[in-house]
Amino acid sequence: MVGYWQNVRSHDWIELTPETTSPRLRQVIADVGLKNPETGVYGGNGWANYAARYVNDCARFASGMRWCLRPSGTALIAIGNSILLGVPIATDESLGEIAVESGLELVDIHVPRDTRVGSSIVNTSVREGSSKGTRLYESIVELRQP
Repeated sequence: MVGYWQNVRSHDWIELTPETTSPRLRQVIADVGLKNPETGVYGGNGWANYAARYVNDCARFASGMRWCLRPSGTALIAIGNSILLGVPIATDESLGEIAVESGLELVDIHVPRDTRVGSSIVNTSVREGSSKGTRLYESIVELRQP
């Protein structure tokens, strides 16, 4: 999923698909887009494009799950959250919202690992601006075909 960061950062602005109506997701991407405009493609717009492409790919993925799951079928998706320019991105919650928008049922979000690779750099310049309470974790999004 998602285009390479190097390929999407130079676009003017990548719009979310019309199927993604979540005001929360739109706000998160807008917040990222406003960060560090002086750094050009390495600033907020570049990272916002990356996030928008990821969300659009999640919508396409959810639509595919809706199509291929049998009635009462279950999908378990392992996913890790992210932090872009200090803005936390709850990708598990986002995928859940997108899946519901596409007609699937969000059964639960399980968090079997409350820490993951990259957690040691959360409060460094790599994850610039992260708050002390933000952590990287892995979760399992459980979806069901109604």
